Amino acid sequence: MRTYSGYYYSDDGRWVWDGRQWVPTTTPQPAPLPAPAPIHLRSESMVVQAPFSLTGSAKRIWNLLPQNPWWRLGLATPALALIAVAWTFIIGWYCFFGLLLVPFWIFRRGGRRRKLEQQRHRELMAAMYGRR
Repeated sequence: MRTYSGYYYSDDGRWVWDGRQWVPTTTPQPAPLPAPAPIHLRSESMVVQAPFSLTGSAKRIWNLLPQNPWWRLGLATPALALIAVAWTFIIGWYCFFGLLLVPFWIFRRGGRRRKLEQQRHRELMAAMYGRR
């Protein structure tokens, strides 16, 4: 039984309890609630930062972990060790070649930003029109 505004409706919605007996409904029941939003959107895991930046490399390594919190907890130590190794390599790379590649990094970031905006637009349209 479901309760709406003080009345008890049957599970199929065709009967209402008036306090003494079940009576057929004459008015439609309120519309059911919409389906819940997905837990994880694809655009939430997209990384805009460059793969050779400290933040971008850490986010990409962290996104490799599964979404299950227990698995994340178990794999956090190896992921942090891998992030430390990546950061050591990236800092060494910056020391040798860093300033030569600044214009290229700025150009590439714009492309990644546009890709993220396109993905968010697709998700918004899918949510508006009910497609997946």
